[in-house]
Amino acid sequence: MPFQIGKKVLLEIKRKVDEERGAYESPEEVMGDLKKLQVSLETGEITIEEYDEREEELLEVLEELQSD
Repeated sequence: MPFQIGKKVLLEIKRKVDEERGAYESPEEVMGDLKKLQVSLETGEITIEEYDEREEELLEVLEELQSD
């Protein structure tokens, strides 16, 4: 019984981490989105504020993926 509870806790932690990361599995995926974000800024699709906010999020995800 304690093993099942521990497994449930670990699965919940994994789910939370995955949710934080989004669907990213590799640093290359994050880098691709950073490039797309830059293009969106350059073409006027997003504001500098939106860019800064999303860039910060992506850089945090990138750092986390690289530290694994």
